[in-house]
Amino acid sequence: MTLAAEITSKKSKRHAEEFLDSLEEDETNLARRLAEARRAAGSATAKKANHTAMAMGRREAVLTSPVAECCKGQENGLVIYLYVKRPLNRQAARLNCQRFKGDLAGPRNMQEFIAMENFLRPVATGGCFLQYNDIKTEGKFVDSRDKYAVINNFEVGEPNNVGPTGEDCVEITPSTGMFNDVGCQEERQSVCEFRIE
Repeated sequence: MTLAAEITSKKSKRHAEEFLDSLEEDETNLARRLAEARRAAGSATAKKANHTAMAMGRREAVLTSPVAECCKGQENGLVIYLYVKRPLNRQAARLNCQRFKGDLAGPRNMQEFIAMENFLRPVATGGCFLQYNDIKTEGKFVDSRDKYAVINNFEVGEPNNVGPTGEDCVEITPSTGMFNDVGCQEERQSVCEFRIE
């Protein structure tokens, strides 16, 4: 059993922490910088937030986890996306993002969706978990705020909820920008979002 599967099966915070501590140093450092930028921007002006995000973008070439920003001046504020290449199950992927005050990505409008899709297409090597799921009510996909998913870009024939345990989580296929429902225990890459509102 992988450690990621163990996290879900035992639902143990201690195991989750052990797993997250095993992340590559570059991923951890980048996520820490993102969290610091988010906290700093909460009390700073939009100009300072944009400057911080741009400074992180200049570092992206030397780090293993690419970063992108989106939608300055929009109603949902500045969104910073972080690609996590290491495959995790959905719970571990979400814990990884939340550890640094973010969440799995869940675009709230078409502009955010396009920015995320354009960011992922050249860097992601496989499907990436998003925050959308229909765990509570089958067929009704919601984001982490329990709001109905605004973007519903499922491939033809999806969602289909196949398999012995069903498929309650959502991945994006970066090459096509289309969604697919998958089992939450499966391991996928992921994309985190950090919102500076």
